[in-house]
Amino acid sequence: MRIAFIGCKGIGFNGGVENVVRELSTQLAVRGNNVTVFGRKKYSKILGYLNGVNTVNTFSIESKRLGQITSTFTSLIKASITSNYDLIHVHSFVNVSLLWIPKLFRKKTILTIHGLE
Repeated sequence: MRIAFIGCKGIGFNGGVENVVRELSTQLAVRGNNVTVFGRKKYSKILGYLNGVNTVNTFSIESKRLGQITSTFTSLIKASITSNYDLIHVHSFVNVSLLWIPKLFRKKTILTIHGLE
């Protein structure tokens, strides 16, 4: 199964959501899944494969209010249009307003909310 993780800062950043994504993506890769974590260039210094997980950075406007939403937008566009993912796993409540993008392309999508933001 091809799985994309979107909405975290990146697999190389040490934060709550990022720790969950790192552990989950690594375990899914060990079980034979093709896993990609989309991150932000400012935070994710690791590109390529790490523990069987492909890491990709997408464009974002790095400011206090726009960084996460623009990164998620460009990641969802890339994952929905140019890639053949079976499942897109989106993280964070902020990104709920963008879930129409993968649904428009009939991609199975999961949203995980990690807590109050």
